[in-house]
Amino acid sequence: MSPKLVGCYEIKNSNLVKPDLNLVIGTRRKAGPNKPKNYLLIKSGNRFTYLSGMFPFTNDLEPKEGVFWYSLDYEGVNYILCLKRAENQAQITRIDSPDKFHKSYNIVELGAKITPKSPENAGI
Repeated sequence: MSPKLVGCYEIKNSNLVKPDLNLVIGTRRKAGPNKPKNYLLIKSGNRFTYLSGMFPFTNDLEPKEGVFWYSLDYEGVNYILCLKRAENQAQITRIDSPDKFHKSYNIVELGAKITPKSPENAGI
C-alpha cells in the first residue's frame, strides 16, 4: 500500500513528520545526472525505503529566503515538496500533470551540469 504523501509535515532535524508518516532526508556523497544530492526515504519502524530524489525546482517560482522547492516522483506520480526551515514546516502537494503547474526539471532535462545545493546551502 502506498503512503499518503500529500500533507503538512513538521521538520525535526532531517525528518519530515506527520501523524501517519515519517520521511527522512538523506544525502548522497556524490550527486549524478539522475541522482540529486538529496533524496527522501520512508521510515517505518527500523526500516527505510527509498521514496524519491529531491530535484531542486527550477522554473518560475518566486525565490523566497528560507523556502526551498523540490520535485519528487513516486510510483509515477509527480509531487512538489516545499521546505520552510525557519518555520520547521514542510508540505507535499501532488501535481496531476507538470504541464498544469510549473514544470520541474532535473539535471538531465536541463542539459547542463547543475549540482543540487549542499544541505548547508539548501537549508536541510
